[in-house]
Amino acid sequence: MKPIQYAIDFIDTASRAETLEDLELCLKRALEPLGIMNFGAFAMMSDGVGPRQPTTLFRQTSEEWSAYYWEQNSFNHDVAIHEALVRPRPFTFQQIESRDLSKKARGLFDVMREAMTIGDGYILPVHDSTRFSGLIGLYSVEQKLHPETLTALRMIGLYAVERARHLKSEDLQPAPVELCPLTPRQREMLSFAALGKSDWDIGQIVGIAASTVNEHIEKAKQAIRVKTRAQAIAIAVHRGWITI
Repeated sequence: MKPIQYAIDFIDTASRAETLEDLELCLKRALEPLGIMNFGAFAMMSDGVGPRQPTTLFRQTSEEWSAYYWEQNSFNHDVAIHEALVRPRPFTFQQIESRDLSKKARGLFDVMREAMTIGDGYILPVHDSTRFSGLIGLYSVEQKLHPETLTALRMIGLYAVERARHLKSEDLQPAPVELCPLTPRQREMLSFAALGKSDWDIGQIVGIAASTVNEHIEKAKQAIRVKTRAQAIAIAVHRGWITI
C-alpha cells in the first residue's frame, strides 16, 4: 500500500474516534507500517478562563525517556522544541543535528536514541495565524524517510493533532459552532492538495494557472488563520469542509 493511502485511511478512521484513547490506537495502527513506533503531541490549550497551557494530547514513548526528560528539565535545551517555537514548517532531527549544538543539546539526542529505537525524528510544529500552538513528534526507526512517506506523515500528524484538540476541548469547554470560511474554489483547491497534487497538477486538472491555484490556497490559509497549507488541509478535513 502506498504511504498516502495509509494517511487517507487514518483520516477516515480517526474522524470517527470518540475518545483520545481511540484516536491514539488509530494513530498507532497507521504509523507502524510507515516505520514510526514512537510519537507524542501536545497543544497550547485553555479552559476558556485561564491562559493557554501545554496540554498532552497523546504519547507513545519510552517511560524511561519520559521520566528522564522531565526530571532533567530537558525542555530547556531541547533544540527541537526551540526550533518548533519559531519555525512553522516540519523538520527532521538530521536537519538540526547537523548544527553546532551545545553538549547538553547533543547529549539529549543520544539519550533519546538509547531509550528508544530511533533513526530520525520528524517534528511537525502547529502555529495559528499569530503564535505557536503545539507540535507532534514522530520518531522513525529508519535514518532517512522517503519523501512520499514524509507527505503521508504530515497529513497523518497534523490531522491527528487537530482531531485530538477537538476531543480534548470537549473536556475543557463546549466547542463553538463554526461556519466554513472558505469559498467553493478554495475548498476545491485544498481537496486536490490533500491528495498530494502540486499547484501545477491542480492547474492542469481544473484549467487554471499554477499561480492562480497558489493564490486560492494562500487565501484559504488566511481564512483559516494558519501558516501552512498542511495545517489548512488538516483543519478543513477535520471540520468537514473538504473530503478526500
